[in-house]
Amino acid sequence: MKQGILLLGITFLGILAIGFPLKVFASELEMEMIEDDGFYQDIIQYSGEWTSRGEAIRSYDVSDQGWVAIAFTKNKIGIFDEDMNFISELVFDLTGACGVLWSGESVLIMDGGSDRAVECDIYGNIIHVYDIKGPDDYWYGIMGKRMRKWEDWRYYCMDKSMNFDFLYSSYYIMLERKSKDGKKEILYKSERKLDAWESGFLIGVGCYSFAIFAFTFPILYTWKSSEKKKEK
Repeated sequence: MKQGILLLGITFLGILAIGFPLKVFASELEMEMIEDDGFYQDIIQYSGEWTSRGEAIRSYDVSDQGWVAIAFTKNKIGIFDEDMNFISELVFDLTGACGVLWSGESVLIMDGGSDRAVECDIYGNIIHVYDIKGPDDYWYGIMGKRMRKWEDWRYYCMDKSMNFDFLYSSYYIMLERKSKDGKKEILYKSERKLDAWESGFLIGVGCYSFAIFAFTFPILYTWKSSEKKKEK
């Protein structure tokens, strides 16, 4: 009986691991500079207005100077100073998954559809284009890292439902930071609501969890009852 319960628990954890991939923290991004063929020149535009306000967060990063870059859900990257004052916005037309990282004072627009990184300044002027060579887990371990540090601050992007650090989400609704002395600040909060697919997904997860509980509870109850009888 105990072995059966243990096997069931391992199976359940395995299903969770498949549904919610764990992050593997990597130390650096391996890139190879390639010749710019002008492809990205036509699809990256600069905007002096913050048109992505209210959108959800795809990814974010904090520079060595404390500036914040946020990749929003509608292919837009917002650039902000350390106090979250808006600086500029980059708008791009890419169909695949996209993200953002800082590279010194430049930003890397991460094109997940082709495993490339486009380095440009905060006004959208392209500096270099790179092929991303590794590590294999760079999308989760580097670009998708949810916690960042700058000076005495720790930054964290919050999920719409579950906020465990090892769970990766397709988007986040809030960015906050906390100092060593416990001071907490909400830097950005999305106005986005759950769409029909996401609502259905959460309902499905809830039903699945209930089914697992309904299946395991009688087994646990029977096992516990038998243990009590043995003690008597």
